[in-house]
Amino acid sequence: MKSEMARHTLAFLLRTDAPATYAGEAEADDGKADVIEVKPEGGTPMRLFIDKATHLPLMISYEGVLPRMFAASGGQRPTPEEIEKMRREPPETAVFEVRYSEYKKIDGVLLPHLITTGANGNVTEEWTIEKFKLNPALKPESFVKKGS
Repeated sequence: MKSEMARHTLAFLLRTDAPATYAGEAEADDGKADVIEVKPEGGTPMRLFIDKATHLPLMISYEGVLPRMFAASGGQRPTPEEIEKMRREPPETAVFEVRYSEYKKIDGVLLPHLITTGANGNVTEEWTIEKFKLNPALKPESFVKKGS
């Protein structure tokens, strides 16, 4: 969860505590992007792709281990032996991508309203953001400890 938050913070705020370097330019069918490589100490390196024309974050990519699924075959739970066999298999790695799109202006700030996550080119998750609230008014009583 901490790594995921760091990736979104990098994309939304262009902020990181990790060393970042310019890694060059990437080209796709829909345009060119500047690539920034971020290498967190003890964490997974990631690349941030920024659209050369609009200067908006397009995507973050990083390598990681695919989650393992212990699927039941024929509606039956896997046996302890089958589970142990799966655990002994080496983990499969993948290139993960988090794509930011459908930017809309909210209080003068362009923000993505569609975030798509996937691995090895397959979409696994899609977030559609309907509403952002920037700099909401906070009441002091919201920060008072309630009850004992």
